[in-house]
Amino acid sequence: MSNETPTGTGASAGIKNATDSRRLGLVVGVVLAVAVGVAAIVTSLRPSPQLDPNTPEGTVQAFFQAVEADDWDGVRALLSARLQEDCEASELAQFRDDVDRAVISDVEAAGSETIVEVRASRVVIDDPLNPYSYDDTFHFVLAQEDGRFAVAELPWQFYCEGVR
Repeated sequence: MSNETPTGTGASAGIKNATDSRRLGLVVGVVLAVAVGVAAIVTSLRPSPQLDPNTPEGTVQAFFQAVEADDWDGVRALLSARLQEDCEASELAQFRDDVDRAVISDVEAAGSETIVEVRASRVVIDDPLNPYSYDDTFHFVLAQEDGRFAVAELPWQFYCEGVR
C-alpha cells in the first residue's frame, strides 16, 4: 500500500480549517458586539445618583427633573422669591425641548452666589417628522434664600416676561 495522500485531500483540509477559523471569528465578533450593546443599554438605564437637594447641584438636578416631568409649578418653586414674582409656570412651560442628558460640568462660588454650569444634549421637536439634537450649556445662578438654594437667575434658555 502506498503512503501517498489522495489528490485534493490536503487542499480540502486547508479549506475546512480556513472556513472553521472564519466561522469562529464571526461567532466571537457577534458575541462581543452583543456584549457591548448590552453593556451600553445597562449603563444608559442606570439611574443617576440623587444629589443632596440642599446643595446648588441638587437644586439644579431637581430643576431638570421637574422640567422632565413637565412639573412647571415644581420648577417655579425652585426659583428665588423675586423670580417667582416675575415668572408664571405657564411662561416656564414654553421650554419645549427635551433634555436627553445633562451633566454638571462646573460649580463656582461667586461671592454670595453659586454658578452651576450644565452641559446638555437637547432634542428639538418643532416638526415631529424632522426632530434634531444639539449640545447646549446652561448657566444657573443660585443663592441662599430661607435656608435653601434657589435659582436667582435663569439660564437664557428659559423665558419669563418680567425677567428679560
